[in-house]
Amino acid sequence: MPTDAEGYAQLLVQVQEIESNSPEQISLWEAEQISDEVDRRGLKKQSEELAAELSSLSQRSSNIDRRYIHVRKQLAESLQVTEQELPFAGELIDVRHDQRRWEPVIQRLLGSFATTLLVPERLARTINNYVNRTSLGIRLTYRVIPSNIVPSRRSGSPRALSNKLGFLEAPMSTWVRNEILRVYDYECVDNEQELEALGAHQQGATIKGLVRERTHKDGSVGYAKDDRRRLGDLSSYRLGTSNDEKVELLREEISRLNSKITATENRIKEKKRLIDREREMIDCAEKIAQYTFDQIDIRVDDASLEALAKQRADILTSPELAQLQQLVNEAENRYAEVNSSYRAADRKAAQLAGEITTVNQDVARLESELANREKVEDATYTELSSLIGEITRRVTQRNIDQMTDKVIGKLDATISSSETAITQANSRITRILTQYISEWPAEKSELRDDPSFAGEAINRLTFLRRDRLGDFEGRFLDLMNESSVKNLGALSTALRRARGDIETRLQPVNESLGDSEFNAGRWLKVEVRDNRNADALKFMNDLTEATSGAMAATRDRDIKEAEKRYQALSIILDRLGSDNAEDQRWRRLVLDTRLHVRFIASEIDATGVVLNTYVDSASLSGGQAQKLVFFCLAAALRFRLAEADEAHPRYATVVLDEAFDRADPAFTRTAMNIFSEFGFHMVLATPLKLVQTLSPYVDGTVVINYSEGVDDKGNDVARSGWAHIDSSAEGTQ
Repeated sequence: MPTDAEGYAQLLVQVQEIESNSPEQISLWEAEQISDEVDRRGLKKQSEELAAELSSLSQRSSNIDRRYIHVRKQLAESLQVTEQELPFAGELIDVRHDQRRWEPVIQRLLGSFATTLLVPERLARTINNYVNRTSLGIRLTYRVIPSNIVPSRRSGSPRALSNKLGFLEAPMSTWVRNEILRVYDYECVDNEQELEALGAHQQGATIKGLVRERTHKDGSVGYAKDDRRRLGDLSSYRLGTSNDEKVELLREEISRLNSKITATENRIKEKKRLIDREREMIDCAEKIAQYTFDQIDIRVDDASLEALAKQRADILTSPELAQLQQLVNEAENRYAEVNSSYRAADRKAAQLAGEITTVNQDVARLESELANREKVEDATYTELSSLIGEITRRVTQRNIDQMTDKVIGKLDATISSSETAITQANSRITRILTQYISEWPAEKSELRDDPSFAGEAINRLTFLRRDRLGDFEGRFLDLMNESSVKNLGALSTALRRARGDIETRLQPVNESLGDSEFNAGRWLKVEVRDNRNADALKFMNDLTEATSGAMAATRDRDIKEAEKRYQALSIILDRLGSDNAEDQRWRRLVLDTRLHVRFIASEIDATGVVLNTYVDSASLSGGQAQKLVFFCLAAALRFRLAEADEAHPRYATVVLDEAFDRADPAFTRTAMNIFSEFGFHMVLATPLKLVQTLSPYVDGTVVINYSEGVDDKGNDVARSGWAHIDSSAEGTQ
């Protein structure tokens, strides 16, 4: 700060310069700051878009733009198909490694085609409906691809673009390759002279990106070069099954943009600092300009301060000031004493007010409780009054607590004796219910050996007395006998006789088998063996226990034995009638008598000696198994289709599909001899290898052929034909 008028005048000149020049400088810096803010927003937007693209690329392997991938994902979700079923053309194309120097030009030539979405023919109607009613936000081109695409012939030119590409093995790659051959098969040449030398029907491109079209009908030739993006800019690549290079480029580009954003933010901070400093200087200049030098000259004020300091020192050393200070000290002491007494009285008053409030609250609470409490019965009131009268003649505030304690003590003694009586009564109730339930277990579903069930027990006793249950015990025993002996006894008998019935029905089949030799001097005989499982055996035992002794129990009027048998019958009947899946499986195992037996085939000689036994076909060869099956089948069919006294069936046509496909000629002849011996007329569908073997057994042979293919128009066609071996007649359709 200047100490004289001349220095202050120079300061005012500087103030004027600041007021004149600083606003313009601030405006310039603010404009630069706004420009930097715009640049930062643009850079951030680019960085965010690249980050989103990088995130999308990291989750897949293709180079297609994120916007197209997002639209495809929405389509796939709407059509309920996978994204792999809707590939973009670029995802099926790779530039061959030995042709990488041509990749920048190929990426530019096929960039638009790469974003063509390929749709299977079966999804055409669904995708058309979705795209028509949905705003996609992009320009989407898609092609519906049929399933029967025939590959086109490759280009013979080594310079052809199609020969520089590789195609992913995928359902629609054939169409992509055909489309490139048809529309995009440019001749890739090194310079413009070779480009000009191409034929009129050819199109081509130089390695620098100059493109020549095919010669138009009017003789004109079109050329184009698209340099809106740098040739070889990886960020514009859309072809390829791998995006590793594009991902690395995006990471470098994001890093470069982030560095630019940081530099821009630093410039913005520096401009803000300069603007704030300049505005502070303007504020200081405006304040300085408000004063003259006389107003800020401190030399005059220094003299005034010295005079005031001397006057203060005189006052502090005067006798009058000491007397006044003593009076002030006495007054302060007196005030402290009075204030202490006042505070003590105030605390006492607050304590009394709190006690009064508590008493008033207690009174209000008691009055409310009395108003809401039910009226005491007269007998209770009289008893309590008598009890209080025994303790005191008059209830007062002083003796009410003592009197209350004594009354409560007497009431507690009365309650204790009552609880003892209740406990004894509950014990007797428990014993009675325990004994009753042990004698009548069926009552467990309704009663428990607990005093809380005393009401139900009394109701049950009343019911039994009213319904005269004892009078109906005889009827109960008769019904038990009828149910167990007549019904379940009949079921038990039927199950035990099932095997005998099967053996009886099997006897005619064995007689039919005995009419034909299975092998030379050998015949087959089918026998029944027991195959009952553990569930079936236990069920038979349960039936026996439940039904045995029923007549004796009825005769002797043994009610306990009848009740025991009733419990067993109830368990069996409940499970037989259950809808539970496990019980239904159990019911089938115990009641289906077909599961209780198994069959074995014995090979016997003329004297009945068993020479071989067949339990199943697992240990037999394919031909042996077929022989066993066909022999038993023929015997069973003859048993079913022939009358009792007839050697051959009246209806004897048997149709066999894929007949003897696994058998050798020797067995085939044996099987046909079996069917012929049993008197059957055979219609056979069999491979050509057995036609010669079967010809002695059939009157005619027809050969049928069937084939599928594609006609000249690319349509699927099927052809079939037949021919009679013994004649020249043929037919085709």
